[in-house]
Amino acid sequence: MRGARLLAVLGVLLALHVVMDGRRGVARADVAVPAAAVARADVAVPAAPPFPAAAESPPFWEAIAAPHRRELERLLAEARMLRDVVAPSYHEVHEAPEREQVLAAAFTRFAQASALAPERRDLLEDAAHVALDAGDPWHAASAYSQLRARREGEPDFLLAYNEAEAMLRLGEFAAAGAVLERALPAAQSPQDRLRGAVLRGYALMSEGALDDAIEVIARATDSSPLGPGSDALALTVLAVALDRDEQLTRAVDVLAQVRQLDPEFSFLTTPFFTPVTTPPGARYSILFAPASDRHYFAALAYEARGQLAAAAAEWRQYAGAEEPRYRHRAEAHLAELGRRLADAARRAGRRSSIAGQP
Repeated sequence: MRGARLLAVLGVLLALHVVMDGRRGVARADVAVPAAAVARADVAVPAAPPFPAAAESPPFWEAIAAPHRRELERLLAEARMLRDVVAPSYHEVHEAPEREQVLAAAFTRFAQASALAPERRDLLEDAAHVALDAGDPWHAASAYSQLRARREGEPDFLLAYNEAEAMLRLGEFAAAGAVLERALPAAQSPQDRLRGAVLRGYALMSEGALDDAIEVIARATDSSPLGPGSDALALTVLAVALDRDEQLTRAVDVLAQVRQLDPEFSFLTTPFFTPVTTPPGARYSILFAPASDRHYFAALAYEARGQLAAAAAEWRQYAGAEEPRYRHRAEAHLAELGRRLADAARRAGRRSSIAGQP
């Protein structure tokens, strides 16, 4: 009897050993409950207790060391999905409203993440870039300004270029030019320096400082990494500045150079979206600030290509915009185009009548 009880106790102990090893995820093939102990009706093997449920709150030390880690991970996963996967699917120009809506949602999450981890500069940088891509220059300019303050004495050309773009969109032309002037020495490539100088010249032109704008842009085009006068985009900005300064012969000559380089003026109608994380030197498009400037550039391009009716339509749109700085130039072009179109119509009529004579 005593031996049987000892065997039963031993069986219970071995069963508990198996249960505990099972809770630790260890398969113990070398331990088995003796058949005699299992067969005894007066000995019950204890059932394994249920596994504990997953903790709803973070472990104690995690809550102290990284109190917002899980929320931060969620926000960043959503923000990156929106920015890197969803937004790029709307890459055509006509899809800009949908793309900007997606990017605005991404910005909200990056901004929330930056607030949870203010020591992480990369999150503020992500928020700034996404805001600018989303067409939100207010938040972009604010974020870029904070980043510039953190990097005092260590300028970053990409951030400065983007900050200047945001300020241009807000109509802060003098501030945009000042930011670019300070940052130009930090440009890493000749093409970056060219784009930075052209954008600075554009800011000066938008401010009304045409002499300074022409000097800055002309110097930039002469130092193009591909050779003097080899950058169609820079030359077009120069032609616009010259036209606004009423240096008409020189403007026409520069536009003729542009036609040789890019007969279609393709950079004015680029069909694809370029993110602001792209190095400035690799961007082949013009930021129009104010937005009505698009019509001024297009009108000059149409004139250079001999498409007078299309040019007149663009000049009318520019002149009809809200308080355009150079409306008087648009009106002058319209008057000249009216005369040229009328002359062309008279010549066409004369040719028609001559052809119809017996």
